[in-house]
Amino acid sequence: MANNKLSVRKIDALTTVGNYGDGGGLWLQVSKWQTKSWVFRFTIDDKRREMGLGSCKDVTLADARMLAESFRRMVRNGTDPIEARKAERRAKRAERMNIVTFSFCAEKYIDAHRHGWKNAKHAQQWTNTRASAWPAHELAAINAARIAGKSDDQIRRLVIDLIVARSAGCDL
Repeated sequence: MANNKLSVRKIDALTTVGNYGDGGGLWLQVSKWQTKSWVFRFTIDDKRREMGLGSCKDVTLADARMLAESFRRMVRNGTDPIEARKAERRAKRAERMNIVTFSFCAEKYIDAHRHGWKNAKHAQQWTNTRASAWPAHELAAINAARIAGKSDDQIRRLVIDLIVARSAGCDL
């Protein structure tokens, strides 16, 4: 099976709807709307699979070949690249979901204590104070600290440092 059958010039010239093989499971797909995208075809556990690699506008021929090579390696080692990509996306999504920021904690604190304040105005004052007391760039610094994994002392130190810097006239 010959690899590298396609060239950039040939890809640019292709307008006929169809699939054009580059070799090694890498295919260029030309749609009826003249869009071009990369597909990696492979067989694993006696099951034929196709995996989209992206548009030709976003993924160059060289990048598509490198992706196909890494996916061929995965298939040789018994790993389904589609399932591996899904697992990676799930892990990233779970990581994003587990990030606890200062703002999130402040909102939860206000919600948890709202019932103990004399009236709804107090809860609104807390919310307004949180929003107005910290300029956006300082709040971003606190949020970037990601509360999860930080000790109370570390968070307290960050907030104190911001307050001291502000009172000294420093713009962070």
